[in-house]
Amino acid sequence: MNKLFQAEGPIFSFLGKVSDIIILNIIFLIGCIPIITIGASLTALITTASKCICRDEGYLFETFRKVFISSFKKSTLTFILLAIMTLIFYVDILYVQSVFSSPFRQIFTVLFLSVAIVLFLISEYLFFCIGTGTPYSSSENDKPLRRQPLLRSFKEDIKKASLLSIGCLPYTLLITLINLLPVLITLISGALYTGLLAVYIFFGFALTAALDGFFILKAYTKIISGHSCQNESHRDQE
Repeated sequence: MNKLFQAEGPIFSFLGKVSDIIILNIIFLIGCIPIITIGASLTALITTASKCICRDEGYLFETFRKVFISSFKKSTLTFILLAIMTLIFYVDILYVQSVFSSPFRQIFTVLFLSVAIVLFLISEYLFFCIGTGTPYSSSENDKPLRRQPLLRSFKEDIKKASLLSIGCLPYTLLITLINLLPVLITLISGALYTGLLAVYIFFGFALTAALDGFFILKAYTKIISGHSCQNESHRDQE
């Protein structure tokens, strides 16, 4: 019974996680205030949640700051690109609905929605892949996050994100469910929107990032680390 109330016991560990999530949520919202920095703040959020909350390594503010600064340019361009693509898909679907008649309307709508869904699944991993270019500590447990070089092309980030989303589809579906949960709740009952908004302002974004990070790390370790080990073994054999 006494172990429950020790500094390293489950109760204080849980309270520590809760406080970390609340603090990280505040930092993330502050980082989003200039609007243009939302991409960098998203990258810092998911990377910090994966490292500090899921793996108990590093310090929240320091990790967030380092990832935010180092990935600012690439994250910002990625967010702008995704926003533009989302707008294009939305306009295209409206255009198809207003111009084409059945069955072409259904065919093009399904086509656009399929492409949009694929891009959404890839984007769920993309900001994490960008964030893993940040140098971290030299501990053994930190290898999955620091194995990638600091500077990588956007093409390589997309390749890794695609590999993760397709190669670990069960994890991808769980991450998608977590990310779309507030939308589903709002669709079920619009009266819950105000309460849901308050939850996300208080801790929701960081909690979502922590849950995403838990499954992303599993997928990352399984796919990317395993792929890297296979490549190293092939080079050794040569």
